[in-house]
Amino acid sequence: MLIGIDASRAVKKEKTGTEYYSQEIIHHILNLSPDDKFILYAPYLPDENNLLSKLPKNAEWKIMPFPRLWSQIRFSWELFFAQEKPYVIFEPAHTIPFFARGRMVVTIHDLGFMSRPDLYPLLERLYLKLTMRYSAKRANKIIADSEFTKSDLVKYFHIKPEKINVIHLSIDKNKFNLEKPEMKLPEDIRYPYIFYIGRLEVKKNIINLLKSFEIALKSNPNLSLVLSGKWGFGKEKIENFIQSFPPSIKEKIITTGYIEDKKYLAILKNSAILSLVTNYEGFGIPVLEAMASGIPVVCSNNSALPEIAGDSALLVDPNKPEEIAQAFVKATLNPEFKHNLINKGLKNCQRFDWQISAKKTLETIRNVY
Repeated sequence: MLIGIDASRAVKKEKTGTEYYSQEIIHHILNLSPDDKFILYAPYLPDENNLLSKLPKNAEWKIMPFPRLWSQIRFSWELFFAQEKPYVIFEPAHTIPFFARGRMVVTIHDLGFMSRPDLYPLLERLYLKLTMRYSAKRANKIIADSEFTKSDLVKYFHIKPEKINVIHLSIDKNKFNLEKPEMKLPEDIRYPYIFYIGRLEVKKNIINLLKSFEIALKSNPNLSLVLSGKWGFGKEKIENFIQSFPPSIKEKIITTGYIEDKKYLAILKNSAILSLVTNYEGFGIPVLEAMASGIPVVCSNNSALPEIAGDSALLVDPNKPEEIAQAFVKATLNPEFKHNLINKGLKNCQRFDWQISAKKTLETIRNVY
């Protein structure tokens, strides 16, 4: 069976959740299915550190450079005019090409732009609404990261539940474990610190995270806050809020920008807490990465996070900085509670496995043919 896969997000050097998912799920699918043939479409080849830098014999690259809107223009063109057309196309990152023919399976990670449109720039919101609604309607089968995302697809796009398969994501357990990181902690970061990884933007609730950090300092003045990730929508608002703090607090807030894997592992594994008190998550990979590394997690009690974290994290109302701060203090100053939370987190991670996710994804792809 010839299967085509959009690998454009998987080859990106700077990765967020969707890029990591694309890389991992493609890698595991290829190694699960030696009897199928795969064509991986991308605008350029992956670098040597990418899991897809070396492909098995049954897979090959189709490289198609193009500056912008690669999926909708260049990928569409290729699929429309290709002499050898795949039986099924797997799109791991939301967007099915408008002019592609054939059977399609798409993974839709979240519909935050529908439930919280106020947190997105207008043009981005309109683009996401147009492309994802089309993808959900056009696909022969949809994969959702969580039961929560599935319910949103039914609610906002009126998709029939039986068209959607829920397949959880996982993590790389060779990296995220109890082993010490290879890289030392950067000198400007001092333990104990609260760690956030993700885009620094309004929809990630960074303002309330900063407010809760200020409150937590009253009970635990030794804490610092490390914010890692690329800047996004609302950068000026967040920067101005940080500048409004007195120097004694401002000096405890460190923004690192985007960080590579080794630095991420060093900062995560040395942190006192992983905080993901965001407004909306379709899954929340950092929660599992922290738990597998023996780091306590404080996260929101909304969207998919209760489904993923269960009772293995401190779940808080992301709109209540006082409640978030209390969780930070409890997780840092109560050793017995922290120990129990860590053990629960390690056990929770056992529910998630890329091999299982890849097997279910491959079954979904085969079943639409």
